Amino acid sequence: MLTKLALDASFCVQTKRWRVVMKYKRESISLSWSSWFMVCVATTCFTGFLPWLVRKRGKGGGLIGSVVGVVIVALVFASEGFSEPSFVVLCLTSFLLCIGVFAVQDAEKVMLLKWGRRPRHTGECAYHDFNETNIDEFVGQMIALLPLCFVHEHMHFITELHFYTLLLTGLALFRVFDTTKWLGISRVEKWSTLNTALPIMFDDVLAGIYAGIVLVVAFILPTWYHYLT
Repeated sequence: MLTKLALDASFCVQTKRWRVVMKYKRESISLSWSSWFMVCVATTCFTGFLPWLVRKRGKGGGLIGSVVGVVIVALVFASEGFSEPSFVVLCLTSFLLCIGVFAVQDAEKVMLLKWGRRPRHTGECAYHDFNETNIDEFVGQMIALLPLCFVHEHMHFITELHFYTLLLTGLALFRVFDTTKWLGISRVEKWSTLNTALPIMFDDVLAGIYAGIVLVVAFILPTWYHYLT
């Protein structure tokens, strides 16, 4: 049971009006280990909460998820324990994409009950797709880097230094597509009115696909051409 504590009045920038909601005692909500696991997955090992811990603001959770994705790819390739690092990245991405849909749906219900609705960096009073939920950015970033991973492992024309430079380029490209919502990404995001976490995940998946295509066409193919000539 949730215990009512007080009325909380706050101004919603999007609707231009005040809203009154109930505050609840945090201690009154007991979370199971499975609920904490879902929150851990949805927030990429709780990294989505870092902006709140540092600046008391939610903006930046998506960027952190993308950076974590780049770091994971770099660590996998830097480690000598994986004979096929690109396959490891593919398996990790596929697993988190599948489990992420269910984790986000369950975790956002838990976060909504435990901390309530709060304004996003856009001014919207969010009850879903919280800034802390950044597993979608993590998965989208990994998808954007998959072509680079396979090319670097199997074709050997990209040097180590160039590989890490292209990782940062992939990060920048993904962030551009994720923030601008070009080429139909915004339409996928608008599906968020549905009672599912699929739009939250798949708008970033689409952004990752676009970023990966641009990374291959604009950066990897010219490098391959110069390598051949």
